[in-house]
Amino acid sequence: MASSSSKRRPGKEPMVTEPPSFDASKFRSQFHEGRYHRFMEAKNVIYEKGLDLREGEYPIMRQITRERRWELLCAPLTDISAVMIREFYANAAKENKNSAPYTSYVRGVEVSFSPAAITRALKLRTITYAEPSYEARLQIKNNPDEILQGLCMENTDWERDSKGIPSHIRRINLTPVAKGWYEIVRRSILPTGNASWVTIKRALLTYCILHGGEINLAQLIADSIQEMADSTSKSKGLGHPSTIQRLCDRANVLFEDEDTTKVKKGKWITKKSMEGTNEEEDQEGVVAPRQRRSQREEGRNQAYDAIDMSQLQRSIEELSQQLMQAQQGQNQLMQAQQGQNQEGQEKYLEPHPEFMEQFLKEKEEREAWQHQMEEKQERWQQQMMTQQQEFQAQILEGQKEQYKEFKESYDKLYFSQVKAREYSHTLYQWKNVHHTMGEVRHVQRMEYDENMQARLEYLTHNLPTLNPEIKPFEQCPEFLAKQQAKSHQYTESTFKRLEDFGLSGLLDSVWGRRCPGEEIRDYSKTGKRKKKKGESSSSHDH
Repeated sequence: MASSSSKRRPGKEPMVTEPPSFDASKFRSQFHEGRYHRFMEAKNVIYEKGLDLREGEYPIMRQITRERRWELLCAPLTDISAVMIREFYANAAKENKNSAPYTSYVRGVEVSFSPAAITRALKLRTITYAEPSYEARLQIKNNPDEILQGLCMENTDWERDSKGIPSHIRRINLTPVAKGWYEIVRRSILPTGNASWVTIKRALLTYCILHGGEINLAQLIADSIQEMADSTSKSKGLGHPSTIQRLCDRANVLFEDEDTTKVKKGKWITKKSMEGTNEEEDQEGVVAPRQRRSQREEGRNQAYDAIDMSQLQRSIEELSQQLMQAQQGQNQLMQAQQGQNQEGQEKYLEPHPEFMEQFLKEKEEREAWQHQMEEKQERWQQQMMTQQQEFQAQILEGQKEQYKEFKESYDKLYFSQVKAREYSHTLYQWKNVHHTMGEVRHVQRMEYDENMQARLEYLTHNLPTLNPEIKPFEQCPEFLAKQQAKSHQYTESTFKRLEDFGLSGLLDSVWGRRCPGEEIRDYSKTGKRKKKKGESSSSHDH
């Protein structure tokens, strides 16, 4: 039978676990951390706008806000961390089809963005209308002219596709009230970065807000958040920052990053902004993302390039300007001197006509020579500019090559890290399987030992009954004495071997726990086993 000291008792010694290979304080799993670095970290957060109308300005908008209980929706929060919003969206992504929807994770706290949670956060209520709901209008065939008359000014038509089907409306053609509600729709309900085009879906939603129709706002926001979280497009923005902040506050999320980037604060919707054309804002969805992408690419190139092109360009331009200024000054000085000489010579040659012809001929030759020098100077300047452009092109080409090499090396490093994490995760799982199998084998061995012990006890108790000449085990002390002598001899030989190798001192801390029935030796001082109380010295002199 194997010694019990060589086995790990179940429930006494915990299994060795490895720390997770991702930042568990910020992300739910390695999958969600990867989504943050690959998609969410560089995305733009679409800021929200609220209504800022004075008393008496467009009372219909105030009435709709109170009737639908959209006071919190139309008064979004402004002090919001963009990092928290991106972490929220990264953890809200579904890892597979069986993942629970409408659930995210922010700094160790699970945050629900289900329709019920959004209803509580925005304090919404359900209102019934006689007109068709927004969801019903999406299913039925609507009259485009009716929607156009309810949202746009006169003499306005749909923008149509190549087949003549209505596709969108120009935002500039909306009435002031429709323009104000469309800002709420495109920033707080169905977020989009395109401010100049009103799609059919958003036009229907704006029409329902103005002319009646039930809108399941909580379901729309929840589906919009889930769709943006599952999206792998790097150009699509992240919306609903104010609603997400309210959900995190209700879940008692503590976000303590002091140097975090804040979501941009936009100007609220006023009477002036609703009645104006705001052409700059019309181009926000088209121009701003391109500018932001170009700025990010330029900043990344400047960080990776070994040569600062802006400083080099400025130095070359300064040198060219200094050279041209010096040449202009020299030409002016030469012209002044030549003018003075010509005036003096003309005064001197006026009474001497015989020398006048020769003077005019020399003057023409000098002017021709000066013209040739100016042409040479222009060619030299043109050559210098060409060389400068070639030099700049070479530098730009070298920077592109450096950036390409750096990006390739970075991608290789990233994929190698991903493989290493996958390997560590697989190894960790196999270690758990190995420990689990060891536990199973240990339990099976204990059951086998218990079964064998029960069999032995059965034999020792039943043999005297079957044959009275066989003595019970209790009446045969010589067998126990022989076994104890063997055990004692084995223990002595083990002690002797440990003493020969100089390892006897290691038994003092564990011998009493492993063999409490045996005598404890004190090897730290004498190197001999301590005697039992009442034991003579001759009993263990072997």
